[in-house]
Amino acid sequence: MKKLICLLTVCAGVASAELTAEQRLKWFTPQSLKEAPLKIEVVRECETNGANLVEFFFVGGEFNGAPSRIHAFYARPLKKGKFPGVVQLHGAGLQTLGPNAAIFYATNGFCCISIDWCGPAKDRKNPRVPPYSEFNETGKMARGYTVKEGEPKPANQFHTFGIEGDGIRGGVLFVRRAVMVLKSRPEVDKDKLFLSGMSAGAHLSLLLLGTEPAFKGAVVKYGTAFIRDMPGYFGGYFGPLYLCSKEQQDAWLDVFEPRHNLPNYRASVLLLSGTDDIFFWMPNVLETYRRMPCEKRLVIYPNDNHSRVGNEIIPLRYYQSVLKQKPAYPVCGAPKAETVSDGVKLSCASDAPEGDFWVKRMPKAKFEFRKSEGFKWERVAAVKKGTVFEATVAAPSADEQIVAYLMVKDGTGAEISSDTVEIPEWPKWRGRQ
Repeated sequence: MKKLICLLTVCAGVASAELTAEQRLKWFTPQSLKEAPLKIEVVRECETNGANLVEFFFVGGEFNGAPSRIHAFYARPLKKGKFPGVVQLHGAGLQTLGPNAAIFYATNGFCCISIDWCGPAKDRKNPRVPPYSEFNETGKMARGYTVKEGEPKPANQFHTFGIEGDGIRGGVLFVRRAVMVLKSRPEVDKDKLFLSGMSAGAHLSLLLLGTEPAFKGAVVKYGTAFIRDMPGYFGGYFGPLYLCSKEQQDAWLDVFEPRHNLPNYRASVLLLSGTDDIFFWMPNVLETYRRMPCEKRLVIYPNDNHSRVGNEIIPLRYYQSVLKQKPAYPVCGAPKAETVSDGVKLSCASDAPEGDFWVKRMPKAKFEFRKSEGFKWERVAAVKKGTVFEATVAAPSADEQIVAYLMVKDGTGAEISSDTVEIPEWPKWRGRQ
């Protein structure tokens, strides 16, 4: 924490304590192989489902003043050749790291490393048992104070543990070291590396895409780069942070909010989420997509809450499209809404052969993008005229809000979504007051 305070003081100037891009990047720069060799320790090695599988530990570099030892699985195809590589990241609910994701990619022609980036997590309700990664973690995003009986309750019951020892920083560092492991393998094509992250691992992925230049493509499943900037939408997965002091929030967000490094994105990204996701809220996900400067696709599943978090079939298909092994994903334009005599005409251009609109309508005063009793996203059949999908819906009543988007599918089953259109215009949804 002392280092953080010094860093904030240097860059604070007169009006702001926000870090520079270089200072922010510093926190996510791992030790080099020269400074900390990988020292791979093999636990077991076997052949399974046409893949070679290795369970091992590797050195993640110094973290929080102590050495780290990262648990991982690596799988590769049995046949000889050069193959694309994937780094696969679990979510916050991990109990035991397993080999299935790595084996899946290897049986489909990719090398894959899957790492345990979160450590022992001994503070969980059900503490994990070995094997797991070992490192000296001070704390994650925010934790509650322990108040002894008779002591006054503090105004802010939660607090962060500073930047240097936060588990999210550790995760980014360990993934970047995992990239070094992939690059050290002779069968891996170092110019064809991909990233698959789910939930908390998706948050890591969004940080990584702005700091790690090795990735050619990525699939981010349920994550957002915007945590506090969207008016009224601060919460979800980041809810505990809201219970900390404003000063601690500012210091934490200045490093761990992925929006800062969005301009650095160069990989091709598929951003996947659900309309009702409880952890990463839809308006923030959409703003993340809008601000990505790279090649990108969006898929928002209707009435979905985190259901595809462990899906690796979609990422595989996306990587294959980036590598031109399979057809490119379809594209969507920006949807439009036009008042007509019989309601509101929705329209959106796409090169996909089939698609429909998904629409939610609720009283404006209590519109809820997440699951709401009695209000669901409803499918509205669309007709394709040339390159444009069209549908007509009833106009909103005086106190009603409508949000709509197009979802399309190509002949291979690949799905993507458009951005949303709001009727009437709703600045708050767009991050504007």
